[in-house]
Amino acid sequence: MQKGSEELRQLLADALAGKQSRREILRRAAAMGISAPVFGALLAACGGGDDTSDSGGSGGGSQTTPSTGGDTTPTASSGDGGSSGGDGDIPEEVVIMQGVDANTLDPLLRNATPEFNINFHVFDMFTKRNPQTLEVEPHIVTEWKTIDDLTWEFKLVEGATFHNGDPVNADAAIYSFERCAKGKIGEQPVVQTITRLIGYESAEKIDDYTFRVKTSKPAAIFPDLLTSFEIIPPSVYTDADADTIAKVQREPVGSGPYKLVEWVKDDHITLEAYENYWGPKPKVKRVIFRPVPELSSRVVALQNGEANIIVNVAPDLVPQLDAGENTRVSQVTGGRIIFIGIRCDKPPFDDKRVRQALNYAVDFDSIRTALLNGAGERAATIVNP
Repeated sequence: MQKGSEELRQLLADALAGKQSRREILRRAAAMGISAPVFGALLAACGGGDDTSDSGGSGGGSQTTPSTGGDTTPTASSGDGGSSGGDGDIPEEVVIMQGVDANTLDPLLRNATPEFNINFHVFDMFTKRNPQTLEVEPHIVTEWKTIDDLTWEFKLVEGATFHNGDPVNADAAIYSFERCAKGKIGEQPVVQTITRLIGYESAEKIDDYTFRVKTSKPAAIFPDLLTSFEIIPPSVYTDADADTIAKVQREPVGSGPYKLVEWVKDDHITLEAYENYWGPKPKVKRVIFRPVPELSSRVVALQNGEANIIVNVAPDLVPQLDAGENTRVSQVTGGRIIFIGIRCDKPPFDDKRVRQALNYAVDFDSIRTALLNGAGERAATIVNP
């Protein structure tokens, strides 16, 4: 007991003196079995305020975001983000724990959500989707129009640069489409399908910031598809040889709000705010992605303040995190529909009555209640509302 008291006194003294970061102070407190809110109260009693507490406030708390609408894997985040960046509760560093590490960060070869989550910070997509209305809005492309049924014209923002200093211009946009249209990068097939989906034929430069894309068929969803299509610098993504192709998979260069600083495979990916970003300046200086396969480990890390956000939280853990002193759950509708496909041209499923019987035999409400803890919505079709 005496030793524990001395350790607590020393911890409080270090916190008051600012000798260590907020993250390290909370980690030491957790090792002593003291939760962040309790430690904040002890610190306040010593005259140090409660700014080391994870509870309450707009930046405090941990956010578990379960997806409804078919995707039932929540995401969680915690309030501890290291030392303050001087902007209210906004942390200087945010740690995000995902279930797996990225395989590649080449925009054309990525095929998993963990990779997209990282690319979304490093690269600019041509357009963006409003998080509230889901409407497509301008982004690095500021405006667009159709010249005719098969021709689109786009204008880019002026003055943007890639992380290596190259300008974001029409040449870069055209090269992004041409590279995607190759079908293969070295020996690897291109995963990004936008050029196939729109029937891409060619692109031409009108001026430094204006370009046109010609398609073989009308492509009404072209602007929608551009919300997940990255613009890249031609000087970096040359695909000149196997070494160059391998390098850009490990060391991506984009024009997004964050640039890659370090990738230690199966340990962490560190991103830092890009000082010359053309858009709104990132308020968080550093974002660290850590692969932690075990859900239980991610949950414990979140509760101990070792992570700000964790992903793929099982529905049965949502109440536990929602009731936590330093964690919270936000529910959002996912963009993915999960379904079982049936071959309607094969017996017995070519009989409508069999398909109807299958439909009536599935007790969706019981599944939603017992397995999904009330998350998810029944889908009418494989297309989102």
